Amino acid sequence: MVAAAANADPACTLRIEVDRREPAWIRLRSVRPEAPGGCALDTDTLRRTLAEALAAAGPVVTVALGRLVGYPALACGLAAQAAADPGWDRRHGRARDGRSDNAWTAQALAASQPLAGLLPAGWTLQAVSVEKVLKGRPAQQLADCPVEGGGLPFDAQLWLRLRRR
Repeated sequence: MVAAAANADPACTLRIEVDRREPAWIRLRSVRPEAPGGCALDTDTLRRTLAEALAAAGPVVTVALGRLVGYPALACGLAAQAAADPGWDRRHGRARDGRSDNAWTAQALAASQPLAGLLPAGWTLQAVSVEKVLKGRPAQQLADCPVEGGGLPFDAQLWLRLRRR
């Protein structure tokens, strides 16, 4: 099943993909015909589309969101969180306690208010998984992201494990 939702940018569409053989997996993908890599989605569209996708879902579901940079508010929020966290070494671009980039980023996103604000009523976040964390200068990589400095995580592949309450 594939459904689509409108975005603030009319040339960008968010697609919901659910395989009937594997209904516990939902994939959200941004589509822009002239930009094969996708496009940036506003938070309201993501929140609304996620609620629509979960309306018919089972009690536990994994949502594949794709690249974090496709959701600028989340990406910039992650960079800001790293910039403010004394546990993140900006100079070397890594966690001071030795955790992997994936582990630190997953934990930071799981604790973030922007991510929690996306969940529809009746759903709770069980786990966040990430891979391929990219680090650098968010202000140069993300439009309208004021976070300055280098060595900050701003992108990763993102999956959410959700449970119906």
